[in-house]
Amino acid sequence: MMAAMEGFKRGFGSPHPAAVILRNIGLNMVERQHWLKRWFMRQAIS
Repeated sequence: MMAAMEGFKRGFGSPHPAAVILRNIGLNMVERQHWLKRWFMRQAIS
């Protein structure tokens, strides 16, 4: 879990254009996959 949080910190903290593009692709992918979005929400509350 700590590694995932470090990944979020680096991914969202980077202004590099490639990081921005990858971040947007990943967020859009999770938004379209309802099962994956629910999984992330369950992980966040537990």
